[in-house]
Amino acid sequence: MLANEDFSEYTTKVILAKRDILSQMVGFKNSKGDVADCYKKIVLDKLWQLSRVVGEHYLRCLSAIAEVEDDVLDPNTPSPNRYQIIEMEKLLEETNLSDSPSVELESEPSLQSQPSLS
Repeated sequence: MLANEDFSEYTTKVILAKRDILSQMVGFKNSKGDVADCYKKIVLDKLWQLSRVVGEHYLRCLSAIAEVEDDVLDPNTPSPNRYQIIEMEKLLEETNLSDSPSVELESEPSLQSQPSLS
């Protein structure tokens, strides 16, 4: 099972992320135009980071539960939580989660596609 330190570390990360998001929301609500758009992207990025922390903790908890299930269940009986972990790991391998979805990359037009001035 997970140690108490794992839970306290997780709780600390969530509390700090929540405070950070709330402070950014104050800036978002008190701004307009481009500044508000910047705050919006920052808030979305912070929310994405928080969801990743929650997801990682969920997987660690699920792994701890699956370990106990493996000890208790018949070796020929597949653990439902172990199956769920395997499926989630496959999904994580298929998608690149290193980039935040809130960041939009704008491509610059190539010189070839621009009309000539002559």
